[in-house]
Amino acid sequence: CHVAGGDRGDAETGQRRLGRPDRPRPAGRRGDDVCLYRRRSIPIRRAGRFEVEGLLARMPRIAQASTPELASMAESLPRALAHWLARRVPEVPTGIIHGDLFRDNVLFRAPEGPEASTIVAILDFESASDGRWIFDLAVTVLAWCVGDDFSVPLARALIRSYQEVRKLEPSELRTFQAELCLATLRFTTTRITDYALRTGIGPRVMKDWRRFWMRYRVVSEMAPESLF
Repeated sequence: CHVAGGDRGDAETGQRRLGRPDRPRPAGRRGDDVCLYRRRSIPIRRAGRFEVEGLLARMPRIAQASTPELASMAESLPRALAHWLARRVPEVPTGIIHGDLFRDNVLFRAPEGPEASTIVAILDFESASDGRWIFDLAVTVLAWCVGDDFSVPLARALIRSYQEVRKLEPSELRTFQAELCLATLRFTTTRITDYALRTGIGPRVMKDWRRFWMRYRVVSEMAPESLF
């Protein structure tokens, strides 16, 4: 979840609402599932930890994987990264982004009565950085709008609610498919190197890289205008 505006060391108010697609409500109502950052100090500004160069540096490890399925990804991933990086619109709004806004990084207060649950905390800012706001939105769509498959209606509802707070610029609309694809490739890569290739470290949550490779196949073939 990114924060918008402000001086170099600060961030002005920004919002993101992750609402039910069939019951959108105005942002700011008490009880709405609204992510709201108020002005705060950001003492260190940095580039993201998972830029394309860093992802490519992981490919030799993937190429040495013991299974042909994993090893083949060392060829598929760089090809896909180059393809979508070339299609990325360069000039888009940037600022501080969360970079990893998955469901397990959001805490909710249980609903009381008919109102929806309320977001009370956002966790895990280790991937926060300077970045493209539209990439942050793409990560959130990919995290929150997928069950067994990618849900276009849910993604459309999330984007519509987001635009109630900050209208996407034409350049962001043009680059959105590239951002979706690059985000899926980022998480496919890191889930291979940080989970599938790491063994012997005891019990832990396993994050399957195939889930994001499935997302890549879906968003790389979709008509991006279907989301707006």
